[in-house]
This record gives sequence, structure tokens and C-alpha cells, in this order.
Amino acid sequence: MSEVVKDIGKVWDRIFDHKGFLSGEIAFMLREFQTKRNDKEVDSLFNVIENITEIKDTGIDNLVQLQDHVENIYEQLDEALNECNRFTNLEETIKTDTTIEDIQFKRKLAWEEFMETIYSEIDSNFKEKELDIAQLFEDIEKKLFI
Repeated sequence: MSEVVKDIGKVWDRIFDHKGFLSGEIAFMLREFQTKRNDKEVDSLFNVIENITEIKDTGIDNLVQLQDHVENIYEQLDEALNECNRFTNLEETIKTDTTIEDIQFKRKLAWEEFMETIYSEIDSNFKEKELDIAQLFEDIEKKLFI
């Protein structure tokens, strides 16, 4: 009976105990993953080294040359900003300066007064001429009826 129990134990181990198979599969997966991962990491490290050497060889010189241009651009932008501020201040002074509006208003009043005097003179001359003509017609009528 002990042999039967041993055989049953072996059968049970073979059917339900997968430690050996799983450990082999796990080792295989780890080996595959690490080799693929190491290759990717090595490739990325080489790319980083290439980028660094390229920046070291050409990028630093370009940055030094661009620094002069950046300073020049900064000065030009500062000048443009000062001009904009000057125009803004000038616009504010023009908006607050009411002398032009006052002069225009005075000119309008003077024009209206001038036109009123002209109209009154024309009207008075017209009435005077109307009276003269009426007087003339009366004189003519009197001479005709005499």
C-alpha cells in the first residue's frame, strides 16, 4: 500500500505540481525580456551619446552665435516697447488735451454768430428794399391817378 501511496503522490505531483515547468518558463521569459530590454537600453544610450556629441560639436557654437543675436533682439524689443509707451502717453495727452475741442467750439460759435449777423443784415436790407419798392409803387399809383 505504501507503494500505491507513493505512486499516487507521484501522479498528484505530476498533475498538480508545476514548479519545475513554471520555473523554466519564468527563467526563459526573464532571459528574453532582459535581452530585449538591454538591447533597447543600449540603443537609447547610444542615441543619447550621439546627441550629446552633436550638441557639443555644433550646438555650443550655434548658441554662442545666437547669444549675440538674442541680445540684439532684446535691445530692439526694448526700443519698440519704449516707442509703444511713448505713443500711448502721447495719445493720453491728446485725449486729455481739450484745447482743440475748445477752439473748434469757439469757431463754431463765431461762425453761427457771423451767419446770424449776415442773415439779419440781408433780412433788414430786404425789408428796406421792400419798403422802398412799396413806396415807389405808391408814388407811381398817386401819379397815375392824379
